[in-house]
Amino acid sequence: AAAAAAHHGGDLDRARRLFMEGSGLASAGTPGSFGGGGPDDGGSGPGSESLGGGGSFGSGEEYFYRAAVDGEGAVYASADYGNTSPSSSSISFDRRGSRMVAAAHNRASHLRLWALLEKRAGQNTVARALFARAAAADPSDAATWLQWGQFERRVSGPDLARARFSLGLRKSSPTAYQQFLYQAWATMEAAEGHREEARELFEKGTEAHPRAAPLWLERGLFEMASGDGDAARAAFERGAAVTPPYPPVFEAWAALEMSAGREGRAREIA
Repeated sequence: AAAAAAHHGGDLDRARRLFMEGSGLASAGTPGSFGGGGPDDGGSGPGSESLGGGGSFGSGEEYFYRAAVDGEGAVYASADYGNTSPSSSSISFDRRGSRMVAAAHNRASHLRLWALLEKRAGQNTVARALFARAAAADPSDAATWLQWGQFERRVSGPDLARARFSLGLRKSSPTAYQQFLYQAWATMEAAEGHREEARELFEKGTEAHPRAAPLWLERGLFEMASGDGDAARAAFERGAAVTPPYPPVFEAWAALEMSAGREGRAREIA
């Protein structure tokens, strides 16, 4: 919250420092570790230099850049694009107890939020490195894979996004966020014209998360756009059976029935 407030107030260096401290990376910025002290340590820093793809940084930003990029996570950012499975020894994630699990998740959350800050600041190289570190800290966090995949879709295209979504589904826990991984990947494939791939992802997603009404809604809308009214109706019916009710499902279902000339049925649903 403090980092978000600092960012909102225009103090990016303070926001970065707060995220760095929250993620446990403060030790990465000890004086001398980057050839100079940090921006508040009296060190001169390495000076301004161009960091390909990430923009031009002054001494303070270079300090945070190196804190963000140096360290674990490179296994997920490699050119293999998620086609290899990292060994457990390469991941700083300890499953031996709930405290360690909570600490790993908390660290990943700070890193992911820091990545989003850098994304908004246009520092794509730094954002990508931070997403990689978040995934290394807690590979089970579907939110990291979702936001990383969405980021790559915007800045790199569908191939990298597809790799992140795919690896995220293999690594993440079956939490509510995982349904949005299926949804983001399926809607991307639909937008790319890969309709059979999209349909398969929607089918797998709703099978894995049968109580995810938003996913049933998106599956139904996809089938409507594909011209399959029966499949769309079946998806909306399944979504409408989920409790608590999700109103957008009923609205889409009623619209489908109206378009099919079934006004009475549409009024019943609405």
